[in-house]
Amino acid sequence: MRPIFMEGICYWLIQGLSLLSGNLDSKGGLVFSQGPFDVVQLAENIGIGGEEAGSTLQAGWGKVASCFPSNALADEILIDHPEKIRALFVLAGNPVHSIPGNNMAAAMAELELVVSIDIYQNETAMYADYILPATDMLERSDFPISWTSLRATPYTQYTKRVVAPKFERREEWEILSDLAIACGASPFALTSCNALAHINRWLNWLPGDLRLTPDRILALLLKKGGRTTLKQLRDTPQGIPLPASPLGKYLGEKVKTTDKKMQLTPFVLMEDLSRLDDIEKRLLQQKGLVLIGQRERKTHNSWMHNSPFIKHKSSNAVLINPLDAVERNISNGEVVVLAGNNRELQLPAKITEHIMPGVVVVPHGWGHAASGVVSAKNAPGENVNHIIPGGNDNIEPVSGQAIMHGHSVEVRKVS
Repeated sequence: MRPIFMEGICYWLIQGLSLLSGNLDSKGGLVFSQGPFDVVQLAENIGIGGEEAGSTLQAGWGKVASCFPSNALADEILIDHPEKIRALFVLAGNPVHSIPGNNMAAAMAELELVVSIDIYQNETAMYADYILPATDMLERSDFPISWTSLRATPYTQYTKRVVAPKFERREEWEILSDLAIACGASPFALTSCNALAHINRWLNWLPGDLRLTPDRILALLLKKGGRTTLKQLRDTPQGIPLPASPLGKYLGEKVKTTDKKMQLTPFVLMEDLSRLDDIEKRLLQQKGLVLIGQRERKTHNSWMHNSPFIKHKSSNAVLINPLDAVERNISNGEVVVLAGNNRELQLPAKITEHIMPGVVVVPHGWGHAASGVVSAKNAPGENVNHIIPGGNDNIEPVSGQAIMHGHSVEVRKVS
């Protein structure tokens, strides 16, 4: 049985209620922070977002926010088609570990070229023909650009590089620029980022370092925004507050449609409403427990399991309500079987009243037996994504997100 997952509809209803109740773009409601500069316009200028052509070969999925659904990746590699994916560049990602369905390992083995750009040799990097080491969080400056327009209280912060990169580590923008040049990417491609790679290549011929680095581009964007400067941010490492965002200025001015009006009944959402018809019946028929996930602070998804300086707990666990544990004769700390998608894991049970009856929670990011890093490989725990179905049948149709929650699972004692 497919999970009941209506992410797009839920978000649409929240925004619709905010608008109809007068709480959209108004004080006390949903506001649109300006940030230090216009991030939405910047994204549009470099080719991110908006309606884009193209679809996946296997099931015809379109792009959302310039990206195809990750759950479709394995099928797009394994399909028998002349335009299938034959090379994969992975930047700070681990699809073999993170994408559900257990098809990614087989798909990675079919690729003609795999390049991993990362700070760890993770499960995906084990299939890489080339591993290009990137800088870590202390070896580069940082400006959280994606968050600047999401703060209700306008605020921005910049952090300087703490230490110089060690060994052969390079910043991601330098690696990607060189790869774009090596791949023959045109400076007039869909994204202006390709043009920057070529411009910097020409600037390298001039004396001194005149390249358009991220910090130099950031300085120009901040100057254009007129709310702060890079010098001010460098001199104030704790960050600075920004002028309050004006209310009532987004609707009718910033909406990215031809007539500047919000489309309250977009076709993709109206089409998805048909899935609501059988939800009540399916809820009544649903058997077993419902699985949801959890992100743990000390693991940061799967990044922190290889650090010898972070003390982790012994393993991830199956968090279960006392009523469900009693019904299954399960004791706290007992190793149990978690079964779903025709696969099984064994994890300790953690009985807690913080989880409602009928639901089990398993933190994600654990289980690195196939990793190339020693500490993570020897750490305990299991990858819960192994029992979550993947593929084209488990994609939320509006957002393109993999459906990771709401799957029916069974929890039982070890025989």
